[in-house]
Amino acid sequence: MSLRLLKFVVIWWLLILCFVCVGVLLFSHTLRFNSLTNAAYFLLCSSIGNWDSAAFEKTNMDFFGQSRLNDSDVLMGRVFILLFMMFDLIVLLNLVIAILAGTYSELAQYSLGLYYDSLVTEIQLKQTHKYYGALASTYQIMSPIGWILVPFMACFKKQSASLAKFNRLANLALYLPISLVLLGIFVICNLVSLPFSYFAAILTKYRLIVKFWHSERDKATLVADLLIYVSIGLVYMILAQFKDAFYFYKHLFCTRINAKIGGVPYIDLKTFELLVEIFDSYGGVNCKT
Repeated sequence: MSLRLLKFVVIWWLLILCFVCVGVLLFSHTLRFNSLTNAAYFLLCSSIGNWDSAAFEKTNMDFFGQSRLNDSDVLMGRVFILLFMMFDLIVLLNLVIAILAGTYSELAQYSLGLYYDSLVTEIQLKQTHKYYGALASTYQIMSPIGWILVPFMACFKKQSASLAKFNRLANLALYLPISLVLLGIFVICNLVSLPFSYFAAILTKYRLIVKFWHSERDKATLVADLLIYVSIGLVYMILAQFKDAFYFYKHLFCTRINAKIGGVPYIDLKTFELLVEIFDSYGGVNCKT
């Protein structure tokens, strides 16, 4: 990354140097281009948006009110600064895009390893304590409940099975109102979208009838399918919401995390080597062997 940034700075300064030399040759009689340092400073300010088109209207003697440029010189100066701004913008954009594309191409092969690394980190952060996790699971609006749980947990023996069971039940009780709110949002969204889904399905079945009307398919079956769906389709979709709500609420309490590709856990050698380097960089035991 530092090498790409160095190349970017070198190419950018070469562009500015080229325009500095041309500007000094063409407009050396102006205040802004009477030296290389003044010209470089003026073009550097112009590249970041602080440019002055009136700079070509003043000569070295105009500071004392003795001379001015003619209109052709002023026009050529404005064309010069406009060309510099265009080339500068094009070069800067292309260099930034090239740097981002190169960085992406290098990290793309490690994307799976980075995903697993972040997943493992998040699992460790999200895991609650086996015996006292309910104290940290209370949200700000429920923080007084955490203090209520303290005397009950103090009654159990440290690191006992009964304390772990009580902590698990407390976590479920604290999560229960949140899960009910999520279930309500899920059901409301389904009921709102239900009429649109119903009429969209009717339209799809009608299009199938039109599409296959002149084919060898049984027209009576298509028409009967449409009529049956129109009569009982809405009732069936409403009844199906109970099943969807049940599985949604069930998965809200699911704690299993399966990170698989194509149904089979997969990680390549480069990704594994990257995970080893990350593990060692955080002071882990050397596990390359």
